[in-house]
Amino acid sequence: MPQKPSYDLNDRILCNYKGIYYEGKIISVAVQDGERIFTVHYQGWHKRHDVAIRESMTDQLFLPYTDENVARAKAELESAKIEKKRKSSKANADIVSSESVASTSPVVAPRRVVRAPKLTVSSLSEEAKSVEFHYANLPKSLREILKKDQDAVLQRRLLAKLPAVYPIDVILHEFLSTFDMELEWAGDKLTVSHGDEISSSRVTALIRSCQMITDYFNMILGNLLLYQPERDQYQSELLRLRLTNLNGDDGSRRRPYFGSTLLPDDSVPVRLTSVYGLPHLLRLFDCFAAKLANLPADSGNILALKVMSSDFVSFLEENREKYFSVRRDYEAQE
Repeated sequence: MPQKPSYDLNDRILCNYKGIYYEGKIISVAVQDGERIFTVHYQGWHKRHDVAIRESMTDQLFLPYTDENVARAKAELESAKIEKKRKSSKANADIVSSESVASTSPVVAPRRVVRAPKLTVSSLSEEAKSVEFHYANLPKSLREILKKDQDAVLQRRLLAKLPAVYPIDVILHEFLSTFDMELEWAGDKLTVSHGDEISSSRVTALIRSCQMITDYFNMILGNLLLYQPERDQYQSELLRLRLTNLNGDDGSRRRPYFGSTLLPDDSVPVRLTSVYGLPHLLRLFDCFAAKLANLPADSGNILALKVMSSDFVSFLEENREKYFSVRRDYEAQE
């Protein structure tokens, strides 16, 4: 009879969630009623999904972290995604229209067919109730990234490599992927399907928040977020991206993008969020505090940003080592 696997603190495992095994790590071990309780954090997921599992349940919910088990789990996950898309495509889901997100026009399709409410200031107020504006109060670990970034550019005469390994568009996409939703782009149209764990109104509010972050960044980067040594690099990148717009690069249309597809003057926006990464995103958050201070606290813009600020800042803090590395992300100034 094979020996029962033993697990302990910091062990990497595969943990069952709704019939699928995901990569995880045991982040704490406690004892309750004489039995060990493992707290598992799923890799890349928000900490709100951490789960406590009794040792007596590990036979049913854990798999040892081996190459064979990891490969099998990934194959099963891909198979489940394909099946979910197949079922979703058959569903006669309602299309959610919203004046406040008209420029992005996401199609929000619940897997269980319901009509979601329009996104209004009142519905945003409900979502943002008792939520602090976390962008103005970044944790110490993210402040430290801003300091290292400033030192790299101004003291060590380095520049961020462009495009970033993890540009802002990708970071936003990976953040939204931690929720019970799936996103697909067809040209400039974004389609969102979601499960029962998240409401259609919250999905729409999250997409709106990502749109605002993207649009603000693309509009103010050149004027407010750059150090002087970065300006020549920025101008070169701006020219390259404008030429991409003129030439109609189809590849860029298939990549994640949450911003507006047209500016008020009917021109096509330059997608700087496809190029710059975490340090410049954090500079934007610093700018938010000053620029949005004059807006009424119950304005649609403030409320939309508040809806996801706490979760997003926690996500960035948790994944900061993935998204930022001075050694990997910078090069000498010419």
